[in-house]
Amino acid sequence: MSAFVDISIFLFGAVLGSFLNAVIYRLPLTRVFRKGVAEPVVGLRIDPEEADESEAHWRNEGEPIEREKGEEPAKSEGTAEAAAGETAGGPLICLETELDDGKMGVVRIPESEVDRVEKLSVFFPRRSFCPECGKEIAWYDNVPLLSYFILLGKCRHCRAPIPLRYFLVELVTPFLLLLVAKKYALVEGGSIPVAVVFGLLTVCLVVSSFIDLKWRILPDWITLPGMVLGPVLAVAIPGLHGVEELVRLLEILRIPPSAADWLVAHPAMSRLAGSLVGMGLGAGIIFGIRVIGAVIFRKEAMGWGDVKYLAMIGAFLGWKGVLLTLLLGSASGAIIGIGIKMTSGSSYIPFGPFLSLGALLVILWGDFITWVLTEWYPLALRRLLVEGSVGLDFFLGILPNLPG
Repeated sequence: MSAFVDISIFLFGAVLGSFLNAVIYRLPLTRVFRKGVAEPVVGLRIDPEEADESEAHWRNEGEPIEREKGEEPAKSEGTAEAAAGETAGGPLICLETELDDGKMGVVRIPESEVDRVEKLSVFFPRRSFCPECGKEIAWYDNVPLLSYFILLGKCRHCRAPIPLRYFLVELVTPFLLLLVAKKYALVEGGSIPVAVVFGLLTVCLVVSSFIDLKWRILPDWITLPGMVLGPVLAVAIPGLHGVEELVRLLEILRIPPSAADWLVAHPAMSRLAGSLVGMGLGAGIIFGIRVIGAVIFRKEAMGWGDVKYLAMIGAFLGWKGVLLTLLLGSASGAIIGIGIKMTSGSSYIPFGPFLSLGALLVILWGDFITWVLTEWYPLALRRLLVEGSVGLDFFLGILPNLPG
């Protein structure tokens, strides 16, 4: 029975991942035309070899092309034909659109695709199509995970390469959903509503991460509804936010005990407060980094999308979860960022995927990571300083104290 449930969840996640691929591709493009598109931008230096032909790409020597609203577009050497670009699929039209933070960005879409993209939505057309040749994809070519291997990663009609992202989304989504289900629902005393909520958050993290990697934005159509939904679900579903965590925060802040007593007596309000505190803390920290970075480095250290994104994460994970998310996201971002800088020389790395990684680690193993940082590490460090080493007996001695 357990194997049947696991397989069912994995298959559901794979099918959902196939749908998420459509969301990741279509939603950013539909937003371009909802905002309104200006005339084609000429005089921008573009490297056609680095751009995908049918998905938006902002690039100027490896950095996003952004400017304040009302400013003139950046100019560089090159003709209008060079600005439009030329690839095997035809000329690329450079269109200007407003980003979430009020700046302007340049998107590149094949000239032949403009009419179709203008009518595009998440649910229309109903059938998936190849972004390169426009041919509809038959159901037997759209089987999650399997079709990528059967087609050898290429479109059946035009043989254009299928981005690896499609396979990764269909693989990562069911794997993560299965882990969430096993932690929160498929255990003794588990809660299906809690598992569903964290599954929903996981899906939002996956979609946002791949959009940020491709478009370098964290979409408002995910973060803003999430900031509203988080507190609502916290009130409706016990177990999302523990009263003990908020009481502990009040103790740290030296708030009078009467406030803690009131929260214990009103659990729904304590869950709401925990969600709102997490949301405010997440937004406040990133906003503070943004302000400090602007003063010290004379440029934005964080975008508004990061502010709203961590606020959404905090609304679901609470104050302790959002702090741990930021810590893990920053650590992983620093390590991977240094590696990318050393190998490719690129200085721009979107922070959203690392925040997503931190949040996923908190969802799945937050208790264990907290225990390591607050109990195991201090003990290990103390023993290292006193005795000069941390022996095997130390690790064996702490095994019984591992959190469940």
